[in-house]
Amino acid sequence: MIATRTKWVPWAALITLLTLGTLVIAVSLEPRIQGRTANEWFDAAIKDPGDLARYGKIFADSGGAGVEYLGRQLVTDPPNWKVLTVELYNRYGAKVGLGFVPPPSNASRKRTARLLLGYLEDRAAPELIRLLHTTSTTQQPEVIQAMAELGPVAAPLLGPPLIPLLQDSSVTNVYETITTLAVIGYQPETVVPLLVPFLQHTNKRVRVEASYALSNYPAFPAVTLGPLLASLNDPDTVVRSNAARALGLMGTDARRALQPLRKLLHSESLGASRAVEAIALIAGNDPAEVDAEYRQIHLRRRADGDRYGRLMVLHASARLGWSIDDLDKTCHLMVISQSNWQVWEAVDVMAELDPRPGWVKPLLETAAKHPNALVRAKARRALTRGPAY
Repeated sequence: MIATRTKWVPWAALITLLTLGTLVIAVSLEPRIQGRTANEWFDAAIKDPGDLARYGKIFADSGGAGVEYLGRQLVTDPPNWKVLTVELYNRYGAKVGLGFVPPPSNASRKRTARLLLGYLEDRAAPELIRLLHTTSTTQQPEVIQAMAELGPVAAPLLGPPLIPLLQDSSVTNVYETITTLAVIGYQPETVVPLLVPFLQHTNKRVRVEASYALSNYPAFPAVTLGPLLASLNDPDTVVRSNAARALGLMGTDARRALQPLRKLLHSESLGASRAVEAIALIAGNDPAEVDAEYRQIHLRRRADGDRYGRLMVLHASARLGWSIDDLDKTCHLMVISQSNWQVWEAVDVMAELDPRPGWVKPLLETAAKHPNALVRAKARRALTRGPAY
């Protein structure tokens, strides 16, 4: 037993020295922001996600000192010293009564890095473009997702390197690129025609992203009306509902869609809720469309427990001048959700309300601090250009 212990102690000491040395070197190379290392601010942001806007502002005000650091967190696994720390604790810590808090998961670090980069907007674009061209294929989707957080202000920089990825051999890169192009709003007249063929792609996820992306861009009925009508018959329910959203946002230009949308009223809950919304946006209070059957389905979908579907139906209610008594609770749940598209759809609905109830302004002010730059832009525009409170 004594011989065995003598054999392992030098190895334990060597591992400990290597761990500490690696940590010291890593810390010494980190940029300092307001007297703390970038890693200290980053770890604080992970532990305090409810105050992410404050940490985002700290990185944004750093003059770019933290951009490269955040980029590394986005595309690399945790440093080896963390793995060694876990190994040392497992082997020796419990024997001497040491406590240990495991490092945050890799997914948590990547998500936090992506959200913090969103607060830097176009200042983060050059670093993300560099990473797109230098990182591994498996990490490229992380970079493309992060680009979406930068919002419309970064579109002139991000659009050119993204367009070629629409023809990438990686399907994952293709659908992430479709989404990011729509979120940043890069050159609608160029991108919309490029997205239309993806409505017929063999990969379901590609069709899902293409159908939703077309609803985020300005409407081009001459280019998209026919293909979106065809997508109302797609085998996937999400594609059908996304197509209904895009058609609804065309307004009266999409009157050809009213009959197939009536059929969608009788589909599964998501498709029916989206059809209720789209018909109201296209037909308004036309009694031929807003008939007894429509009203019955509208009431049924409004009582649905799903907040996303309920927002669609309440959007229709607002357009039709009907009661929106529970819209405040639904919008609140959407604004605090972790889904970007749910937040910006809630913001879009609130921006339309005229007159606006008193609960709208605080929710828009919350959305104006959101990590995603498109959400922030939509909320700020609603706050400054919308109807008077």
